[in-house]
Order: sequence, then C-alpha cells, then structure tokens
Amino acid sequence: MGVILEIFIHKKAPGLNKIISVLIILGGTILATNLLNESATINWTGLIWGILAAMAYTATLYSSNNIELNIPPLKRSLYMILGGLIIISLIFHTSLDPHFSFRIFWSWGLVLSLFGTILPPLLFTRGMPMTGMGLGAIIASVEIPVSVFMAHIFLKEPVSISQWAGVVLILLAVVMMNLKNEAPQLAN
Repeated sequence: MGVILEIFIHKKAPGLNKIISVLIILGGTILATNLLNESATINWTGLIWGILAAMAYTATLYSSNNIELNIPPLKRSLYMILGGLIIISLIFHTSLDPHFSFRIFWSWGLVLSLFGTILPPLLFTRGMPMTGMGLGAIIASVEIPVSVFMAHIFLKEPVSISQWAGVVLILLAVVMMNLKNEAPQLAN
C-alpha cells in the first residue's frame, strides 16, 4: 500500500525494480505465511480489519516520511505513540480487562513495549525521510521473515521448506531493491 500511496502522492509510476520487488515480496509473503497449504475460508470481517490495519500502517509510514520533519524524531515518535494510545483507548476501552495482572507487565511488558511500541516509531521517524515511503515499505516487509524466524527459534513453531523459501524471497527482494538504489550512488 505504501508504494501505491507513493504513486498517488508523487503522480509518478514506480520503477521496474520496485514493481518486481513488490511482486516478489507478495509471493514470498504467500509462501512464508503458509497460505497455500492452509484450508481456510475467507473471513470477511477479518479481511476488512486486515485492510484497515494495512491502511493504518501505511498512514504511519506516510506520517513518518512527510509530517513535521523539522521536529526531532524523539518528539515526533512521542506524538505518534500518544495518538495511537488515544485511538486504541477510544476504540477498545470496553474490552480492557479490569483484572489485569501487572506481573505480566514487569516480566514481558517492558521488553515488548520497547521493541513493539517505542523503537519502531522512533526508527521510522528517523529513517523514513531518508528512504522514502515506497522503499521504506519494502524494507519494512522484513518484519515477516523476522516473525517466522523468531516463532521458529523461541516458540518452536514448525516452519516448512516453502515458508523458508518465502522468507528467502522476501529478503532477496529487499536486498535487490537496495542494491539497485545503491548502484548509481557508488558510481558517483
């Protein structure tokens, strides 16, 4: 979606390398998520929520790349996190558990909040203006291989050969896109 939004914003078609990278990433995602070997039916509610999540993620990429670039990344990240907290609190306030155990917070909450809530917006607000939204979205697709790898290592999830092939395809697409972007700079 980031590449598509970039097309509308800049009124310019993406290069062939970017299109090929996106197609390879989509194919790799299908393999890495084991979609071909699952016998599931489409849950339309889940599909709509997934599309809305992708749109929200794209909005995050856009805001990291374009809004208030003169403000330091730490402050921009704080505003993004607070905005997310407000939206989540407004939408999901009724589903919060009144019997929440703070032991979970102290054991895993701090680590998860650092790597899931604090560092991503900070790194996005710092890095996205340097990469651009389309390339940033392609680089962000590395999240899927990391998720598969971590689930295999820490949760002992079985990963099939086709899933590993999807992981490799995604990583190759990201490397290919970055090599193509680096080549002209090395010549100068």
